[in-house]
Amino acid sequence: MVLPFVSINLVTFNSEKTIDNCLKSIFNLDYPRGKMEVVVADGGSTDGTLEILKRYRVKVISCEGRRIGECRQIALEESTGEVIVLTDSDVEVGRNWLRKLVETLNELEGEGVVGVGGPDTGIITNTVSRYIDMLPVHVKEYHGLVITSDDPMVISACNAAYKREALKEVGGFNRELNGAEDVEINWKLLRNGYKLAQTPEACIRHRRKETIKSFVRQRIRNSAGLGYICAQNKGLARLNWFLPSVSLILTFVFLWLVLKLETIQALTLFTVYLAILIVVGVWRIKGVGEEIKALNYPVLLFLFFLWMITEALGFMMGFSISMIRLRLLHSN
Repeated sequence: MVLPFVSINLVTFNSEKTIDNCLKSIFNLDYPRGKMEVVVADGGSTDGTLEILKRYRVKVISCEGRRIGECRQIALEESTGEVIVLTDSDVEVGRNWLRKLVETLNELEGEGVVGVGGPDTGIITNTVSRYIDMLPVHVKEYHGLVITSDDPMVISACNAAYKREALKEVGGFNRELNGAEDVEINWKLLRNGYKLAQTPEACIRHRRKETIKSFVRQRIRNSAGLGYICAQNKGLARLNWFLPSVSLILTFVFLWLVLKLETIQALTLFTVYLAILIVVGVWRIKGVGEEIKALNYPVLLFLFFLWMITEALGFMMGFSISMIRLRLLHSN
């Protein structure tokens, strides 16, 4: 197999704690140095990120004040690789990571596959990140090769390789998005008749959020992007994406009924509903596949419901903003 020229694209913003390890792992890849470039779109870092970038042979693009989707699109436009590989500044890649992505992409080309991703295992730095890693948020392992023609969440921008021509064909990344830009680009590729794949061999290590605040901000940003693109793209939305929002609305409805009616029946109904939510939470946490001690469940349930609430609020916010913008656009 003749290895193609590859562009590895990253988006950074105040990433001084992680970018050095990220680039060390990239420049330690078992891929020919002459057949790869690293393109970094920096969102206006004010810490030591830019100084660290100067130590490496990378192309740095200033994207101060730009959204993530626009940063990814600018990096794509500045890249020259036949294959565009995406990862994040808080990721550390395995030595054979890039080769496995490229080889899988090449092997499946005849089946119409234009994008390949892999699992996302955690880098644990403190107690909060350890608990966050236990949540059913990240795809940590794949059981064999999977090819899809309808799942836009099959691969994530922290670990993905795409055919450049396919990205150009669908118009690239949505510059308006500050989250879920990978879900939308996947959807556009699938809608154009292409397929996506995930391979268990292309594994990365992804630093988990170290504070509750940063975790909440990340989940709201991503879910707001998801809600936005669901309103923009007919046929994209999946029923389970609405479940956190529906659950939150039902919680307030039941709580209102309890306060309004002040009856034992309303209180019983609300208690049963909460019990169902707790059972679902435990089931989802156990579904991660890790052995979890009983003492960890109270903390994990708190984080799980916090995750669900932030997903719901972000999704409804993004969906509403998108619908308002569409209505204003049509009215003009």
